[in-house]
Amino acid sequence: MALDYGVNRITHFPNAIKPLHHREIGGVGAGLLNDFKLELIVDNIHLSPDFVKLVYSIKNIEDIILVTDSISATNLDDGKYSLGGLEVFVKNKKATLEDGTIAGSTLTFDNAIRNFYNSTNCSLQELAKISSYNALQNLNIFNEGRIKENYIANLVLLSNNLEIKHTIFEGKIVY
Repeated sequence: MALDYGVNRITHFPNAIKPLHHREIGGVGAGLLNDFKLELIVDNIHLSPDFVKLVYSIKNIEDIILVTDSISATNLDDGKYSLGGLEVFVKNKKATLEDGTIAGSTLTFDNAIRNFYNSTNCSLQELAKISSYNALQNLNIFNEGRIKENYIANLVLLSNNLEIKHTIFEGKIVY
């Protein structure tokens, strides 16, 4: 198993992973059952809100990491774009190849946070963990991710509606 070789994180979970089956749990079942960190693209395209809620109800919050998989077409109009030499078509925020295969996302991180919250009704502390702290811990970065003396002050301040109010980078307001 991958864990035996030091692999402890599954990206884009559960996209393009062998599905769960009652006779063989596959990659999806292994990700839910075992001690993997799961990266989720919570754009309501890659994952349904119910699947996000299922992962939240099964996994420890420390094992969930939000990612976007955003491509250069993020926040742009519907149309045709390029991704690594491939033609990607964006319509209603969904990025696909010509055959309909999902090709990245146009998800912004603040939308990922709101989508996760709306799917799970998690706490704000849990949102902080899945949006930054868990990834930092998994990458062995221990001087960020907390509001604490001697920590790098990289913060995003959100409104009550989880809209970005300010961004602080290395202690300076940059937005």
